[in-house]
Amino acid sequence: MAATGAVTITTSSGQVSLDDTFTVSVTLSCSGGYTAVQFQVNYDSNLCSYVSGDVDGTNFSGSIPILEMPNDFPTSKTWNFTFKAIQTGTCNFSVSGDTFIDPDANRISVSLGTASVTISSVVLSDNARLSTLAVNGAGLSPDFNPDVTSYTCYVSNGTTAVDITAINAEAGGRTEFAGDPYNLQVGSNNITVISYAPNGNQMSYTINIVRAEAQTEPPTTEPASEEETEPDEGEKISVKYDDFEYFLLTKLDVDVPSGYDLTTITYSGASVEAVTNHENGLTLVRLADEDGKSHWYLYNPDAQNVFYRYRIVSDGSRKYILADTTGVQFPYSDAIAYTFTLGNDEIEGYTFENSDFAYFYAINSVGEYGWYGYDVDE
Repeated sequence: MAATGAVTITTSSGQVSLDDTFTVSVTLSCSGGYTAVQFQVNYDSNLCSYVSGDVDGTNFSGSIPILEMPNDFPTSKTWNFTFKAIQTGTCNFSVSGDTFIDPDANRISVSLGTASVTISSVVLSDNARLSTLAVNGAGLSPDFNPDVTSYTCYVSNGTTAVDITAINAEAGGRTEFAGDPYNLQVGSNNITVISYAPNGNQMSYTINIVRAEAQTEPPTTEPASEEETEPDEGEKISVKYDDFEYFLLTKLDVDVPSGYDLTTITYSGASVEAVTNHENGLTLVRLADEDGKSHWYLYNPDAQNVFYRYRIVSDGSRKYILADTTGVQFPYSDAIAYTFTLGNDEIEGYTFENSDFAYFYAINSVGEYGWYGYDVDE
């Protein structure tokens, strides 16, 4: 007889006002215990915005993925989430994409509950300030302040496009852009960010993005002697990656990725410029192939593979950094090796028979390594 269970959803209040926060609790119960669960908690992101909760991540938009693989076969678990009311109406909460596995690797038949919260109107805020304004890979001058509306930033000549992040201080606000940050010309490029308050009040911020002039070629001279043309061993270091030869660059001539800071590491006795992220603890270096094309690579001197290609993937709500699976085993022996596509990347992972979910090994936003699930049918 198939095991059974239930997912119930409860809310801290059935009716709230705009800008109020409230709690939604999702409880899974199954008397025989479970060894793996995968499902999504769905909500209307036009009415409610996710604030915090018992899963990693913040950029959910209408669906919160839940993946659990406990070792002690619990019979119940509750996840709590905090939401903010951003629009009037009735916000419905439900569960979908359910996969529940019992300790004998059989599917659990689970009944799925629902809940709703009614949001009533209040006076809309007139605050049109931004809470965040940033240019990917470049710092603003002066540092961002919600009450300062004019900024300058500098990018290299090789940078022809940048992403601009602008977040309203008030839920229910919106932004518009004037100018083209994806077609930067040499010299000044003025971009205007227009921020609208929930009540329609507006405030404009300007960013002057200065793209550097191209470096001029040096004048032609007599050929250098053999001694002068001998490459500096400290400038490129031969390394192996995926059975091919690459060169570790000791000097960085590209923009530092957003969220990372310039640092220096020592490799084979040489000083190497790198970047580090203090939030997730990761370090990146640049490796170049024999054609001179370079890319970012994860650097971990304690790993079996010291270098691993840096790739970011997204399941629509959260971003992950793909991690090296060398020496890492999937925790379930009945899983099937499975290759699937996520975004533009082909990923080698695992799945179960008759399952819609694939599992891949990656690093989350706080630097934790683990197996993460993805609904390949979405």
